[in-house]
Amino acid sequence: MNLWLVIARKDLLQAVRNRYLIGVLIISLLISAGLRVIDFDTGTLASNELPPVDFQALKFSIAVFSPFAIVCAFVVPLMMVEEKERQTLRFLQISPATIVDVLAGKALVGIVFCLAMSGMGLIFSGEASSGLSAASLAMVALGSILFTGVGLLSSAFFQTSLQANTWAGIPVMVLFFGLIGEVLPLGSGLANLVKLIPAHSASVLLRASLNGSATVEDFAIHVIYFGAWIAAIYALTIWLYQRSDHD
Repeated sequence: MNLWLVIARKDLLQAVRNRYLIGVLIISLLISAGLRVIDFDTGTLASNELPPVDFQALKFSIAVFSPFAIVCAFVVPLMMVEEKERQTLRFLQISPATIVDVLAGKALVGIVFCLAMSGMGLIFSGEASSGLSAASLAMVALGSILFTGVGLLSSAFFQTSLQANTWAGIPVMVLFFGLIGEVLPLGSGLANLVKLIPAHSASVLLRASLNGSATVEDFAIHVIYFGAWIAAIYALTIWLYQRSDHD
């Protein structure tokens, strides 16, 4: 068995027993239950300054990505930080496993938890019946990889669980903020800035796939954009850990 799969299996078993995972599950289900009972009043948002908002697609995006944000803010960074605290990360690095194996194993665990939590979120929120397409499923999968990468990247800057619990959520929340760009005032600087956040592209494509307006060209553009962000984030994470190993 590949070393990164061995690491993933170990972390998966440890994470299942982690108290943080239970809290993440409860919070995710509460958000999903809230989405089921909340009925957005679109009339209250009628304004020339606001764009037309597809609230069904927005609810679907929140149901999918809010579990990603919670898992990658409170679970994924701790998988690496706890290795540092126990002094086992250096042991792993001098074993046959490389830092790439370590990060790949932990990324797999993070992605599995993201997809599992997201699936439960869709079911509990009632958004699973919105109609999933190949394009929306692809963006959900890419989104889990992206959010997990951000969680691992943030872990490179922390040495203790307290630091991770305090600060790791900030970059993940910034990423998640990209989902609500469509409800910001048209033409505002913040609305234009949010468009650069990759999660905004995921929201746009999910909305297009749900209402049937997604094209092959749009899908290709968003996949390339997502792929570039994912490659950059994981490459930076590997570089940071390799540099710290040499310091």
